[in-house]
Amino acid sequence: MIKYSAGQQPGQTIIEVIIATGVVVLVMTAIMAGLTLSLKNTAQAKYKALASKLAQEGIEAFRRERDLLGFESFRAGLASQTYCLPSIPSQLSQFGAGTCGDADGITMTGVTFFRQAEVVGATDNDPVVVEVSVTWLDPTAANPTGFHESIVTQEFQGW
Repeated sequence: MIKYSAGQQPGQTIIEVIIATGVVVLVMTAIMAGLTLSLKNTAQAKYKALASKLAQEGIEAFRRERDLLGFESFRAGLASQTYCLPSIPSQLSQFGAGTCGDADGITMTGVTFFRQAEVVGATDNDPVVVEVSVTWLDPTAANPTGFHESIVTQEFQGW
């Protein structure tokens, strides 16, 4: 027969080990959840920065054409419509009209971005407003709810 000294009870050590293991598992789960969220937020920030860069490139293409052609020729060469910009054309006449299809994406870091420019006021005496939007589907979301979007707007006026 085993004799225990005062204050000792059989099985107490195994219970302490189980409780300590449970606490360690909870702490590790919390750390992993935090790391996962941090990685997801970092990826989203990277995609947002890339989309903003692509949108700004689109605006710069319109600004370049306005500067090269002059405002009135720039306005005359545009129509109030949507232009698909999978790449930056070298001249205004090469801007492709219409919405982007699946083949018109810009793939960077494993994500496909779609860049479109909406032109308003190209036929009036008002300023020409160009809104470049870049959309993408976030691959890091477990159940993505849809496309994300970055928009840059520029108003062009005669000077």
